Amino acid sequence: TTLDAASESLLQAAFGMTAAEAEPYIERIRLSLQSGQAYAIGVFDSQNTPCGLAYWRWVNTAQTFARVSTIYTEPNVHPDLGAMLVTDLLRTLQGFPGIKAIEIQVRGDSPGVHDALIDHDLVFFERCQMMLPLTQMPLSDIVLPEGYSATLWTDDQQEEVEQVALFAQQDDIDSAAVPDAVGDELVETLRKLRSNEFPGMDHWLANASFVVRERRKGIIGYIATIQVQNICFVADMVVHPEHRRRGLARSLMQRSMTACLEDGFETAMLAVTTRNPARHLYENLGFRPTDCSESAIWWYDERQMAWRQ
Repeated sequence: TTLDAASESLLQAAFGMTAAEAEPYIERIRLSLQSGQAYAIGVFDSQNTPCGLAYWRWVNTAQTFARVSTIYTEPNVHPDLGAMLVTDLLRTLQGFPGIKAIEIQVRGDSPGVHDALIDHDLVFFERCQMMLPLTQMPLSDIVLPEGYSATLWTDDQQEEVEQVALFAQQDDIDSAAVPDAVGDELVETLRKLRSNEFPGMDHWLANASFVVRERRKGIIGYIATIQVQNICFVADMVVHPEHRRRGLARSLMQRSMTACLEDGFETAMLAVTTRNPARHLYENLGFRPTDCSESAIWWYDERQMAWRQ
């Protein structure tokens, strides 16, 4: 697949950038399409000029999870063309054997696209990047309930942590909203974080990543913290459902943020699904949203429908 000049103009409009600003992003898309690492489909007007397109790639080698990073139609097109683009895209993706999940990021107003995604049983989830100036974090004693203890996350704890992660996310909103944080993908993410192989990260922050242990049941929660440029980034934080509402998540966050501050970081960040109850904890600790966006999610087993509003 290649992009012609009209399609590249569509991408520029989708990004809301000038030609110069959009060029580096479009060049990456050109290379991805030429190498077969990504794919695109479009819709055309009566003059055979492209007026909408979708660009996507497989997130994993097993080709069970597809991410559509751009779906866009021009503001003046008839909504039927937007609906046609959605139908063609989903027919293509859902036709792959083994497909489990699709994530779609809608650009601009894109007439007809939003309604068509809902008609096809996709559910929209908002996720926000949140930021905390560490010197403004409310200070309080880090106290764990009796029977619990916290230690740094070490290599010999990895398998136990993974089991907690898999169990804790089963009925969580993120098991629907974040397809790459589920099952084997979640385990692979945790391993890549610890081995400094996760895309976009600088390195694992061993001094700011903790597990919490219950005296009889072992590890029941953890926090995974990494460095991204000069920011302390909370990549994941989990507490086993049976041990929630006991202040364990707050304790993990406070320990991690204190360690980041002691290591010289000035800013902490994380990403959270807006309807995740954990957001209230983050806000209470001083985190504030800096950037929010919606994605439409589809699962083969229809788990997203439990969260439809």
